[in-house]
Amino acid sequence: MVPVCQLAIQVPNIELVVFFDEVNTSSCLGLIKEMFIDKTLHGVNLPENIFFTAAINPSRKTELTDDDFYRVDYLVHELPQSLQNLVVQYGILESSTMRDYIQQKIAKFEISVQKDGQVISLTQSEQGILTKAILDAQEFCETNLASNTVSQREIQRCFNLIEYFWSSNWDNTKHIDRTQYALKCIALSIALIYYFRLPTGNDNEESKDKKRSSRKDLAKKLSAATIPNFANIVETELKKFVNDENFVIPKGVAINQAIREHVFAIVVSIATRTPVCIIGAPGQSKTLSFQIVLQNLQGPQLSEKNFCKSLPAIDPFFCLGSKHTSSKDISYAFDRAIKREQQYEENRMATRCVVFLDEASLPNEKRMVLKVLHQYLDECKVAFVAIANSPFDAANANRMTCIYRSLPSKEDQEILAHGCLGLNKNDQTSEDLKNIITGLCEGYRNLLSYNDFQKIFHDRDFIYMLRELGFESSLTSTESDSNKIHITPTNLLTVLEDNFNGITFDQFKKLTKIFFDAIEEICLTFEQPTDDRGSNLYRDVTTILSESMQLTSVRRRSYGRYKLVIDESEDESAVRFLFQTKILDPNRTTVFRLSDFPSDVNNELKNVEILSTIKLCMETGNRNSADYGTISGMTDVLSLVSVCDNST
Repeated sequence: MVPVCQLAIQVPNIELVVFFDEVNTSSCLGLIKEMFIDKTLHGVNLPENIFFTAAINPSRKTELTDDDFYRVDYLVHELPQSLQNLVVQYGILESSTMRDYIQQKIAKFEISVQKDGQVISLTQSEQGILTKAILDAQEFCETNLASNTVSQREIQRCFNLIEYFWSSNWDNTKHIDRTQYALKCIALSIALIYYFRLPTGNDNEESKDKKRSSRKDLAKKLSAATIPNFANIVETELKKFVNDENFVIPKGVAINQAIREHVFAIVVSIATRTPVCIIGAPGQSKTLSFQIVLQNLQGPQLSEKNFCKSLPAIDPFFCLGSKHTSSKDISYAFDRAIKREQQYEENRMATRCVVFLDEASLPNEKRMVLKVLHQYLDECKVAFVAIANSPFDAANANRMTCIYRSLPSKEDQEILAHGCLGLNKNDQTSEDLKNIITGLCEGYRNLLSYNDFQKIFHDRDFIYMLRELGFESSLTSTESDSNKIHITPTNLLTVLEDNFNGITFDQFKKLTKIFFDAIEEICLTFEQPTDDRGSNLYRDVTTILSESMQLTSVRRRSYGRYKLVIDESEDESAVRFLFQTKILDPNRTTVFRLSDFPSDVNNELKNVEILSTIKLCMETGNRNSADYGTISGMTDVLSLVSVCDNST
């Protein structure tokens, strides 16, 4: 305030206006109150020609549940009583005002086609369709979600995305009727900004919330008023965009609806520098989708697919979210990315820098860690992709496109299962195998709704179970075609023990019964094994651990997983037990100990040192055993490991 006060004294006849944005996110509201009410700062009178004004977000306290896909609350502090008397409520624009605003924006909107340098203006008919589509989508979200879930930012994003879709023409459809082409571009823009943020009808069925609005409701509204067959247009274009002809898809990964939406959103986000956040439960292919994009977008020289050669190369800047993440960590990633992007632009290189924030919902909200995103997302100097298990507060969510994906539909889950088993859903497979796969999917869905278990199992467990089942079953198959697999009850029990453990023995027996019952309802010959292993049908934990640590390199790469042993003793009994039973070889194992002392938790140098040692152990074939003081410490380290050795 010193420069402002000095200027006010120099020009006493001019009134200076000082504006504070988002003032109730500040931790020094006492000083704000002093300036606004007392006209002093630290007890010193301020010049009389200084006028203060500020903007705030409303204070709303709501309880967030696991099924919520948006938030209406803002991360703010309660204003002092004296400041509350100064608040003037600024509501949302009325429908007529919003229509006039959109019409004026669209009238000035021109599309610059990058390839041939053309500048295209929308016809009156196209302007009418776009105006009606935006208005309907905005009103739908305001009415069925909340008034603060959309803003004028969404309108501007629509224009940016329409220009991109019009120019890209990835499926060579410009020969079609211009009106149809315009409808396609408008539909895809509306889908990314409004449609994909909504839950599917399947989500509502799973949550037993029939009143919650879904994508189907918005699609019905748009189809009836402006864009006929809206959902079909979006679905068709997604399949044209994301397929194995355009992208190299890793082995064992099926292109289901979730991956299509995620890859599509990430690619468009990077190409247009539109911030995007993908929200969903663990195991919903969020991080996998980013990895697919990262591996494919290597520039015109290195990209394997012709489709990807036309897209910019990606230079990623990773930031892992945790409860220890600070604003400085996020700023550091953005500042480095912005500097590198400027260098690419100066050298005219077709490379886009993207800040990738993983586990974005973990940073401590009470410390306002994510507020630092506001400035970077408003400027959009680099692309930004966030992955989160739960939605952002309204202020951050408003600054990005949000893609919500919860449980896959039954059809999507079967596509996923076929892919993880190394099969194609369109391949000719025996009726018994199809029934077993359907039963596996139904059993997993029944498990998720079973109330006797804690919610510790997610799609990732199901995916790794299927990968192991497919790999081991293919070895026992007698089919001439190497792609065929033969799933036996014994194989299924083994993979369930490997991937759905960590519960009591009685609970595990219930779990196996859920899976086998679901399969037996469809395939009567598939019965739960009784005594195929002699006197012991089930393996004990020691045997399971020992066998999993002795996997061959091929098996590790296919379905190996990290192991977590919870030791409730105070003297590292579990570590000694692992050595004594020869599950771990002391000569090939490096032990790390992480504590929860503040000096250790926030010691970046120590964490980097541990991380480097872990990578070295992996490269030399040694195993890593860690005694973590906190689960978050374990998560931070393992998530940072870029060279993943699954024997760990």
